[in-house]
Amino acid sequence: NFISNALRYTDTGKVLLGCRRKTDCLVIEVWDTGPGIDPKDRARIFQEFERLPGKSNNNTQGLGLGLAIAKHMADLLGHPITLQSELGKGSTFKISVPYGRKQTVAAPPKPVDPRLANVPVLCIDNEEAIRAGMRSLLEQWGCRVETAANLRQCLGHWRDPQPPAIILADYHLDKETGVDVLEALSVHWQTELKAIVISADNSECLRQHVTDSGYTFMEKPVKPAALRNLMRRILR
Repeated sequence: NFISNALRYTDTGKVLLGCRRKTDCLVIEVWDTGPGIDPKDRARIFQEFERLPGKSNNNTQGLGLGLAIAKHMADLLGHPITLQSELGKGSTFKISVPYGRKQTVAAPPKPVDPRLANVPVLCIDNEEAIRAGMRSLLEQWGCRVETAANLRQCLGHWRDPQPPAIILADYHLDKETGVDVLEALSVHWQTELKAIVISADNSECLRQHVTDSGYTFMEKPVKPAALRNLMRRILR
């Protein structure tokens, strides 16, 4: 994650991956010559659905879960993450890994809401990073998650003869819309589906299209608490 972010936000210069040997640990470091991060943003970027500030050097936009997931994993393992940055000059992300000592690993967190535990959820998005991020978030809540990029993958990946209890679908897919895929799945399973259609396009026209199709609209960027509450309400 540190390397992919460094490559995404570094327009000129270089990205360096290296290790420093310390007395009791190995410090793995990723340096870049990107735009740097303002001190007021350095804690915020490790929160869910918060993207790194600055303009990326390509057209891909992540969901803002990568650093939050990295921080969560590092905290569970007891491997400290540190960040050094200077505006206009670049940033350095570091993680300290002990030398082969037995580590006390905290137990995985219990599901945030028992009402979502073991709920089968299908997540549809054409961006692999977003699918991975949503899987991680939903599994933390106890959901049973499958992901797909399009209709063909939905039919291939979902092995259960019963449809998902709820579907989360991005509206703008590669060659079809999320509503198109949901309508095709509804015909396939011969039932009305409970679904949330997610889009950064908050226009009244798109909202109305989603609502008229029988689904719930949610605007990006998605807030975890709002998504969880909406899923609970739809399932109820």
